[in-house]
Amino acid sequence: KILFSIQPYVALLFSFLIFFPNILWNIQNNFPTLKHTAEITIQKKAQGGIFTLLEFLFSQWFISGLILGSIFVFLILNKHYWKNKIFQLLFLFAIPFWLVVALQAFLKQANANWAAPAFLTMILSCVLFLENKKKWLYWALIVELFISILAYSWEWILPNFTHNPKIIHAPFVRAQGWKELAKSLENVLKKENTNILIAENRTIIAHLSYELRHLNLNIVSWNPNQTQKDYYQMKSNLENFKNQNVLFLSETPFDENKIKNTAPYFKHFEKNSALTVENHLDYPKRVLYIQKMYGFLGYSNFKQ
Repeated sequence: KILFSIQPYVALLFSFLIFFPNILWNIQNNFPTLKHTAEITIQKKAQGGIFTLLEFLFSQWFISGLILGSIFVFLILNKHYWKNKIFQLLFLFAIPFWLVVALQAFLKQANANWAAPAFLTMILSCVLFLENKKKWLYWALIVELFISILAYSWEWILPNFTHNPKIIHAPFVRAQGWKELAKSLENVLKKENTNILIAENRTIIAHLSYELRHLNLNIVSWNPNQTQKDYYQMKSNLENFKNQNVLFLSETPFDENKIKNTAPYFKHFEKNSALTVENHLDYPKRVLYIQKMYGFLGYSNFKQ
């Protein structure tokens, strides 16, 4: 009956109007959002499997605040609530998200935030169920606040129980170690006669752009295929720095194959000019390999 009423279509129209600027931007820029999504899902080399699926499902339950997550599982397993039109509608907005992302987790890998839209109707379902159960609602709020405080205070609380750096830094490991690495790199940059850094890895570009923001640097995406799969490929272009010397940054050493694929785009390079910088931490350990490249020729003018 709902599908034959006007309300869903009015909602669909408003949704389209809200998303239209984003859709228009994607059309104008050759759909970078879709390309990026494909890169981190379909094209990503990951094993997937039952353990990856269980990891994703546990992350959803933990993020939901444990109590609310458990209540939602109870609701969807109870036939009584499927007969209620309001609960039914809320379920249908949440469950498909989790099913699709759970399938992605099983086939490849999935980050915990990929099913984020499902949490909106999940919370509405739980609050509706707890409307006349105030104590449960208060306990859910208390547990959620406790988890949030624990997450943000993890690094200060845990050293009282263990000195294992892998456990202490685990929740934040992806964002840590870059500040110290940037300081080491800054010492190298003082000796080099260039302010142009290039990298293939957007993680390197993102972190160093922030940590070295006080310097007058141009940190550019290495993009010989001229694709536009992420923000840095779209907003930076090495073609603007022809005949300039650059420092090529990588998290892996510059082997013969890597040099062979890169060197034709430059006038010359020094075979023994590779440098390394590290963050001098036990964990997380981060190392950057730096290759000096001289006189960028342009992506279309590379040496045959």
